[in-house]
Amino acid sequence: MGRIPRTRIAFASGALLATTAHAQGINLSWNDCGTFGQSVETFACDTNVGVHVLVASFQSPVPLPQLVAVQSQIYFQVPGPALPAWWDFTSPTGCRSTFLTQSVDFIEGPYNCVDLWQGQAVGGISFTAGYVLPNCGRIRVAFAVPASTPIQVDNTRQYYAFKILIRNNKTTGAGACDGCSAPACFILDNIQLVQTVGVGDYTLANLLDRQDASWQCPGSVVSEGVLCQTSCPVPARRPSWGGIKSLYK
Repeated sequence: MGRIPRTRIAFASGALLATTAHAQGINLSWNDCGTFGQSVETFACDTNVGVHVLVASFQSPVPLPQLVAVQSQIYFQVPGPALPAWWDFTSPTGCRSTFLTQSVDFIEGPYNCVDLWQGQAVGGISFTAGYVLPNCGRIRVAFAVPASTPIQVDNTRQYYAFKILIRNNKTTGAGACDGCSAPACFILDNIQLVQTVGVGDYTLANLLDRQDASWQCPGSVVSEGVLCQTSCPVPARRPSWGGIKSLYK
C-alpha cells in the first residue's frame, strides 16, 4: 500500500467518565469514543441490513469558549491496485454512492464521552475515491452551529466530534457491489476546531489512544512507504509518499 500525506500539527485527547493522564488529541474507534470503542470491525458480508459506525472524538489542548464548527478528514486504504466497488462511495457514480453518511446525533448514546453538539449542529460529508493512490479514499466532514450560539469546550474531557455511518446496502444478492470482505485501514488525519472570528482555531493531529481503525483484520499505521498494513495478505509495498509526492509538484 502507498502512504497518504498526514498533517502533523500537535495536540491530543481525553474522556468524560474517565479523565486520563494524556494531554490532548484525537481518537478514532468503532462504535464509541477512544478505548470505549473497538479497533477492529468484522463483518461476514452476508446481509444488506445494518450499519457500521466509526466514531471520531477529541480532547482540546485549551478551553475553547466559542466553538462554532468542526472540520475533519479520514483516509482509508485497501490492499490491491484499486478500491473495490463496495468501497466506492463516489456520488453519483459509485456502486454504493448513497451508503456513506455522517451524523452528530449522540442523544441516545453512547455516553462515555461528552455530546458536543446536543443535537444542534448541521453538517455535510464528501468522498474522494483514489485520493493520491488508486487503492485509497478520503472522507471529509464538517459540522457547525450558528455563530450566535457558540459551544463552550473544556480541556479536561473527551468529546464526541462526529460519526461516520457505513451501511450494508448492496452487499449481497442481485446488484451487489464486490469487495466487502477486503480488509481496510482508516486513519483520522486531523480535527479542526473552529471558533468565532478572531478568537482562535486549533488543528488537532496527535493521537490520544487510537487514531486508526481496521476493517476485517487488525491493522497498524506504518511510517514509511504505506499508510497502514493489516494481518491479512497484502501486496508488495509501493513507493514511499516522498516519491509519490514528487509526481504532483
